Amino acid sequence: MHNYYVKINGFDKDIFKKRGNWREYKKGDKKIDLVYIDRFNYIPPKFLYNMKINFENFTMILEGGNKRKIVDLFLQDSKTKKYVPKQIAFDPNNIEDEIIDFIQPRKIYIVKPIHGSGGSDILRIKNKNEFLGSLTKLKKIYRTKDKLIKDNKNWVLQEYLKKPLLYNKKKFHIRAYVILSDTGKGFLASSFLVILAKKEYRVSNLEDNEIHDTHRDNVSEIIDDRNFGLFNQEEYLKIKKAIVKISKIFIQKAKVECYNNVKDCFHIFGLDIMFEKDYNPIFIEANITPGTLRYNYLLEGIMQEIVDKKFPPKNKIKRNNHLIKL
Repeated sequence: MHNYYVKINGFDKDIFKKRGNWREYKKGDKKIDLVYIDRFNYIPPKFLYNMKINFENFTMILEGGNKRKIVDLFLQDSKTKKYVPKQIAFDPNNIEDEIIDFIQPRKIYIVKPIHGSGGSDILRIKNKNEFLGSLTKLKKIYRTKDKLIKDNKNWVLQEYLKKPLLYNKKKFHIRAYVILSDTGKGFLASSFLVILAKKEYRVSNLEDNEIHDTHRDNVSEIIDDRNFGLFNQEEYLKIKKAIVKISKIFIQKAKVECYNNVKDCFHIFGLDIMFEKDYNPIFIEANITPGTLRYNYLLEGIMQEIVDKKFPPKNKIKRNNHLIKL
């Protein structure tokens, strides 16, 4: 029998029970063969840090693991920079001329912390004076808030998408889950989250977060090949094609390496993607601890595509096709 330890919301133990060769970890067991922990909601205890297959025991080799480095890789490639917003990192304590010159007339910009999450501390500005006026606030927010910051360029000035594709007249982004294994194989969850702003979109009222912010707490739709939500089939297929394209680019650029004491590893990333009116995808960021929702279909897909191949089930398992091979 193989032992598993799973700590997530709404976990269905039948995922392991039906396989016939798994049992839940009990205190005193000498090994754990599979650990699955949602680090967005739970902090794993240290005794779980030496497992053979572990979503959280990974080292992301992207110039130190900073999630902005993934966007940088898109920006540095002439073929992929069109898929990310124009942006520049800066230190609010040392504003260089190139930062000021980055701000152009008749455009809107987002000022956001690199190490932030959930849309916290994001500002929207229209001109150079507004940007300069925000610096006092920025200096206070992250002076001591995040001890993991290793450099001073911990803020991003990013061009705002003024004419986004809308969903029910509201701004939205898609959260797509990509699973990357240490073998280089990548998979995309076949269901996508449509995450909406709370109010109908207007480019005015930049201070109203309920118009401009889309966060995980605002999830209103899950779309897939059977449920297009408010999109028609043609619109949905354009969106799906674009998500697959961004996901393939992501796995080609991202590199995952296991810790030295872990034989096998893989990790879930949450890709946030917006769309222009012509359905051109705009890759916003990749979340390293994405707080995955609807775990059961995602976990079942990962079991079938990755775990079952290492630990073959005793019983026959019906295919669910919840993951798309990239």
